[in-house]
Amino acid sequence: MTDFYEELKLQNNWGLDEINKNLNQLENTWRKREITNPEKATKMLALIIDARAAFKNEATRSEYDRALKASKDKPKKTDPNAARMASFDKWYNDARQFKLSNQHDLAKTAIDKAMEFRNPDADDSDFFWLAAEIYMENHDYITALNYINKAIVVIPDETMYYVTKALIFDRQGSAAYSRKSWDESTSCYTKHRETLQTAFDKAEKSGHDYYKCITLGMLAFAWYFHPNPDNNRAEMYAKQSIALGEDYGNAKRVLDDINAKRAEAERKAEEQRIAKEESDRRAREAKERFDRETRERQEREARQKRRKREVTAMFAISWIVFIACIAFSIYRIVTYSWNSYHYTMMINTIMAVGCTAFLCFSAAIKNHYSYRGTSAALWLSAIWAFVHAFIAGQARSTIYFVNWEPMKAAGTQLLIFFIAIAISNRIGSAIGKASRQ
Repeated sequence: MTDFYEELKLQNNWGLDEINKNLNQLENTWRKREITNPEKATKMLALIIDARAAFKNEATRSEYDRALKASKDKPKKTDPNAARMASFDKWYNDARQFKLSNQHDLAKTAIDKAMEFRNPDADDSDFFWLAAEIYMENHDYITALNYINKAIVVIPDETMYYVTKALIFDRQGSAAYSRKSWDESTSCYTKHRETLQTAFDKAEKSGHDYYKCITLGMLAFAWYFHPNPDNNRAEMYAKQSIALGEDYGNAKRVLDDINAKRAEAERKAEEQRIAKEESDRRAREAKERFDRETRERQEREARQKRRKREVTAMFAISWIVFIACIAFSIYRIVTYSWNSYHYTMMINTIMAVGCTAFLCFSAAIKNHYSYRGTSAALWLSAIWAFVHAFIAGQARSTIYFVNWEPMKAAGTQLLIFFIAIAISNRIGSAIGKASRQ
């Protein structure tokens, strides 16, 4: 009768839940090995199916245990290695349980004890694989590599052995990196990638998609996050792994990081584009404003030059006419030619007043709208008006008799003249203030 406890390394003191949990783990393991080790996998899977029937419930288990006990009670040959094998199985199972519960120090103690009772001639690849994983978790990478290499020698086409070996190189590289041993770290990461590539080749050769997606995801992670990355290759591996249904998260993490960085790069590029457009727009507006101001300044300077020429001419003409009026008045005074007095004096007054106002206005423009520039013309006009009115009013009078009509006309003439000078003065002041604002 088959002893499932011994064949499948189960403890007879376990409950049904724990027994079925271990049977599930064993079935998953041997399902993965159907291609690489079909004969043994078929035998072990058949054994697991029979064990499930025996441990289906408490009744079937009790019946199986009674039958097993009865078969063991029969006389049998004594196996001199039975005690040693029992100890080996006990420590081997303890090591596996400690590893599953993440008690890696206790797992190392148990696997070392199992090593003492192990048959040195046996080629148990599962034992070597378990030992390699336990020593890796305890950071003894040299010993871990030694055991995983032994497992690979026994079954050279087992993909998961190469995956474990790649993980050992990865842990070794991380430890060297933390010590700032850059050369050692780079060498370990290179071996990590090479071993993963070998694992993928084994999985592809066997046609096992599950192993392919695992190794592709790990390759994507290694090529993206480890030193000397190749982002294009990492993205390619990640997409292939996702397409095969990878659910460990390595490929997704790579793609998420790549997409995040691309989005950030696109955002920065857009910000730079907007900033450049804004800068170009401001530069363009500044140039247009400068060109416009330059053009306006040139036009203003041209107008000022043209006005200056015109005002200079007006200024000269005003002085000529003004002097002519003074000369005409002096001539009338000297010759006492007062015929047609009212008409000639009115014409002379209008000419003098107009020339005085014109002179004040042109002087203000010529002196850049400075009111101070018209002071001399105003005072000279006032003195001339007073003298002209006084002499004109006294022209037809004698020392002993005063003719009041001419005096009244002279006073009216003087009043009109001073009103004209005041208006001219006011215009010049207004022009000066406006120009300074």
